[in-house]
Amino acid sequence: MRVPTLPLLTALAIALLGSACSYAPEPALSDLPDLFDYKVDPYVRMAVALQSLDRPAALDKLHAMARESPEPRDQVIVLARMLFVPRPGADLERPEGVFAHSIDYAHSIDDTHWPQWPIEVVDGVPFLIAMPDPEIHGKWVPDAAEKYLQYCETSGDWSPFHYSVRTKQQELEALAKLFKLYFGQLPAEDEREVEFLEDQIE
Repeated sequence: MRVPTLPLLTALAIALLGSACSYAPEPALSDLPDLFDYKVDPYVRMAVALQSLDRPAALDKLHAMARESPEPRDQVIVLARMLFVPRPGADLERPEGVFAHSIDYAHSIDDTHWPQWPIEVVDGVPFLIAMPDPEIHGKWVPDAAEKYLQYCETSGDWSPFHYSVRTKQQELEALAKLFKLYFGQLPAEDEREVEFLEDQIE
């Protein structure tokens, strides 16, 4: 029997690797942590995966996520806020029924500072700036995520911004910018809120 040559074996290995990559499982909603344990990295990776598709395919994927279970899909709402922007001269309404309030020290900042509430994207890093309320979480209508996604489609535009995975240093710099631009010097009593944001990039 003829023994394959090295170039042939190399070509075969590359073909097999390419085949494995093409059949890699798509990111699933289960890959995203619950908002009570929110981390930026999984949401960025999901946004990257969705933006790698054409828009109709990405929207189909988002709608499938929203319909995956009758339970509330607040992760989909966060993705919608990441991936849609208001149309010129308009605003996108905030989602309702997920969060009780913004982080405590945001009370002195006008709502116009939070155009993507409940998140704030700084240099491509999507920080969660609203604390989920355990009294509200899970008690809103089951199709709220689907309805909010439909609202974003009809009232907003697909974001031209392309997400990419950030390094730890870039995330730290984004967090420092968030503090500086939006909060100024944080008082010591805001330690709980600082920890809430710092935990998101661990």
